[in-house]
Amino acid sequence: MPLDVLRALAIGLVLGRHIFLIPSQAPNLTDRFFSAWQKFGWIGVDLFFVLSGFLVGGLLIQEASQHGTISPIRFLARRGLKIYPAFYFFLGASILLARLQGLRVIPWSRALLGEMFFLQNYVGHLWPQTWSLAVEEHFYLALVFLVMGLGRRRPGGDGLRPLPWIVLGINSVILASRVIAVAAWKMPWSSLISFTHFRLDGLLFGVFLAYLYHRQPDRLRRLWRLLAPWRVVGLSLLIGPMLVLPLETSPYVYTVGFTMLYLGFGWILIETLLNEGIPRLIGPRALPWIAAIGRHSYSIYLWHYTIYICVVSGMRRWSGGAGSLLLDAAVYLAAATVFGMAMSLAIERPVLRWRDRRLPSRQNPI
Repeated sequence: MPLDVLRALAIGLVLGRHIFLIPSQAPNLTDRFFSAWQKFGWIGVDLFFVLSGFLVGGLLIQEASQHGTISPIRFLARRGLKIYPAFYFFLGASILLARLQGLRVIPWSRALLGEMFFLQNYVGHLWPQTWSLAVEEHFYLALVFLVMGLGRRRPGGDGLRPLPWIVLGINSVILASRVIAVAAWKMPWSSLISFTHFRLDGLLFGVFLAYLYHRQPDRLRRLWRLLAPWRVVGLSLLIGPMLVLPLETSPYVYTVGFTMLYLGFGWILIETLLNEGIPRLIGPRALPWIAAIGRHSYSIYLWHYTIYICVVSGMRRWSGGAGSLLLDAAVYLAAATVFGMAMSLAIERPVLRWRDRRLPSRQNPI
C-alpha cells in the first residue's frame, strides 16, 4: 500500500500537467491554482521513475538473491504482459476516439511506428505522455543485462555487490552529459527531458535504493535516522525549486534539477517505507481510496490525455468556447480517473491474473 499511495501522488501531479488553461484578463485564485499545478505537474513522471526503478530493481535483486541468478526471459515476459496489452489497446482505441472527435493524429508513419516499438522519445509520438514508457522499456532491458552480467561474474548473488557503485557511476556520467549537452551543444529542454540516455538516472536511483532496502536494510535505516531531523529542510531544497522554476526556460531544472528530484523523491520513498510518512498524513479513512488510484495509475496515465481532449473539447464546443476552467478541470479529473480505473479493471487486471497463473513470479513482489 505505501507504494500505491506514492503512485497516486505521481498520477495526481501528471493529471494537472495536461490541463489547458483558459486565458483570463483577471486571473482569480482558481486560475492561479491550476496554473501552478500545470507548471510543476511534470515532476510526477520523475516520481514514477524512482518508484519503477525501486520496484523492478527490487524484483531482480530478490530473484538473484533467492536463486543465485535471474531468468531474463520470464522476467521480461512478465513485464511485457504488464505493459503491452493495456498499451496497445489504448493506442488503437485512442486513435479511433481522436478520429471520431475530428482530430488529426499526425504524423502517422513516423510517430505511429515510434509508439508501436517504444521509440516515442526519439522518433516521435502520437500522445505527449507516452515518451516516459519508452524510457522505462529501455531501462528494463538495460537492467536485466546488467544484473545478468554481474551474476555471471560471481554466482550465488554476491555478484550484485558492485551494483550500487555502478549505479552511482552511471548517474554521475548522466548528470555530466546533461550539463555538457546544454552548456556546449545548446540542446533544448524537450530532448533533455525525454531522451533515455539523459533520463535513466532516476530509475537507476530507484535500483540503488532497492539494493539497500533488500540487501543492506540496517545501513538504510541508519541513513534514514541520520537524515530524519532534516527532512523538511532537505526536501524543500531538493524539490522546492522545481515547484517554482519553469521547466521550459530554466536550464538548471533540466540538468541539475532532475538529479535533485530523484534524490528528493528517493528520500520520500524511504520515509514512506520505513516510517509510513505520507500514509500517516493521509489518514486511515482516505488511505484505501487513494491507494486504489495508485494501483490503477498505469491505465489512468495511459488514458488521461485522450480523455481530456475528448471530454473538454466536447464541453467547449457545446458551450461555444466560453468554458469554465474549474468545471473543465473537475470533469476531466473525475473522468480520467474513473475511465482509467475502468480500463485497468477491464484490460490490465485480467491479463495480470492470467499471467500470474501461467507464468508465476520467481520472487515475492513488493
